[in-house]
Amino acid sequence: MLSLFTVEVSPFVQNCRVLIEDTQKTCVVIDPGGDCDKIMAKIPSSVKLEEIWLTHSHIDHVGGVKALIDRTDNPNIKLIGSKNESVMRQNMHMQASMLGLNPNDFDNMPEPSHFWEDIGPKYTWRNTTWSILFTPGHSPGHYSFLTHHPTREEKGTSTNTSIVIAGDCLFRESVGRTDLPGGDWATLEHSIRNQLWPLSNTTIVYPGHGPSTTIGHEKQYNPFLT
Repeated sequence: MLSLFTVEVSPFVQNCRVLIEDTQKTCVVIDPGGDCDKIMAKIPSSVKLEEIWLTHSHIDHVGGVKALIDRTDNPNIKLIGSKNESVMRQNMHMQASMLGLNPNDFDNMPEPSHFWEDIGPKYTWRNTTWSILFTPGHSPGHYSFLTHHPTREEKGTSTNTSIVIAGDCLFRESVGRTDLPGGDWATLEHSIRNQLWPLSNTTIVYPGHGPSTTIGHEKQYNPFLT
């Protein structure tokens, strides 16, 4: 069973996700935007952090990457992101200034050891297989992660339906902003309609901010897309 924990981090209340493979005592952290202590508190001492996945490289999603790597005892941790967003990762001070944050609170993060563009449409971590969906528009190198593997949430509910970790592509009755550098509304709409809308209506969407939703709910009620 795959356990999914949500940790709200950063001044932007970003949903960092912690995926724990229960039988093998390993985990992945998705979008560690800050508050490293809160993230580490969700990882039992018996569980090894193996990988960090990035949906994209805005500061509220990657601001805690360096601190998290520094805290782990795994020198071979795999960091996976997009080739298209290196400029963002190497200009954290600029991102902070643009968003009204103190630039001195952030360090440029290390470049990923692996890139989604090289991995292909499918990626297997331990015994779970993920579809890697290219969903740009909010940012130029944005990816979403889909799995059909049974998942248990922190609150104890289990699901056999598909889940998609959608970053800032799609929110509950909203979408990611497109006014930041590299954003484009037409591209975002195309990503949602061509990558997410074909998914089952029961697919649970875990967005980068706010509550979870389903594909079916968004098709019916999202005012940006109906």
